Amino acid sequence: MSKVTLSYAEEILENNDNILATAKQLGIAMQTLSNWQNKANEGYCIVSAY
Repeated sequence: MSKVTLSYAEEILENNDNILATAKQLGIAMQTLSNWQNKANEGYCIVSAY
């Protein structure tokens, strides 16, 4: 997993799996974060452009 994946995954866990609260905290759309989490759960790796 990339650094970005671990970063948002840790935030979701800190917010008790609350995607809406995590999305607000990160300043991104809830649907985007939900899509990322779904892809990660399916085994896809989200790669950082850095």
